[in-house]
Amino acid sequence: VNRLIGTINYVENQPGNKVQPVAHSSYDAWIKAYRRNENSINNGISYYSKGQILAAMLDLYIINKFDGKKSLDDFMQKLYNDFYKKSDVGFTEDEFQQTLQDFIGEDVSWFIDNYVYDTKEIDYKKFFTAIGVDIHNSTPNASSFLGLRTRNKGGKLIITTVFKGSAAEAQGLSANDEIIAVNGYRVDQSGFNFLTSDLKYEDSFDVLLSRDNILKTYTIKMGERVSKSYKYKTNFTPENQQLFDYWLRVTVK
Repeated sequence: VNRLIGTINYVENQPGNKVQPVAHSSYDAWIKAYRRNENSINNGISYYSKGQILAAMLDLYIINKFDGKKSLDDFMQKLYNDFYKKSDVGFTEDEFQQTLQDFIGEDVSWFIDNYVYDTKEIDYKKFFTAIGVDIHNSTPNASSFLGLRTRNKGGKLIITTVFKGSAAEAQGLSANDEIIAVNGYRVDQSGFNFLTSDLKYEDSFDVLLSRDNILKTYTIKMGERVSKSYKYKTNFTPENQQLFDYWLRVTVK
């Protein structure tokens, strides 16, 4: 459970989660997933992590729907038998959805349209409550955040990523800029981290950088990031305790 909640927190705090539907992430995997660039975190999401969450939510929905008599495993076996075993073929996206609807016995477009082909925020309570898990987004945690990633490259400190909506983006820093000095001190990666790690929201510092071999000086104000933090507690009745135990059995077997 902790691992799943950890994945939820990771995905929900990725800027690209609100930009790219997981279906598009899966489609783009052949050309983008393993050829990441400086903007990947801002406009994309991993179909591994987001897909894991959606599979878990679908599993919980099926377990609740069939009162602990069926799970996602049963649906996957149905796909295997109906397509591969009978006809030695795969299935289209439409055939997947239709088979899921036949299996569950209801229209599942609300799930597919909102969560697979769109970036709507998942209603986690809808899925977790049935197994006695009370999941909630705790008070948003605000922390100082500049909004960039750097790495040493050929003896130079290079900005590799600027986060969408961050202070770094708003104040003109760009990927591939070379950071030369902070507050008059020449820096490498460790020096940059040391001089900026204790800065609070709206604290300012001077940065000298090189962009296309042109020297630029910026006075930067530290920004902040408000992170989502989903937490959970169990609230068992005899009925949902049984569903919870069933869920754990089919998840870890």
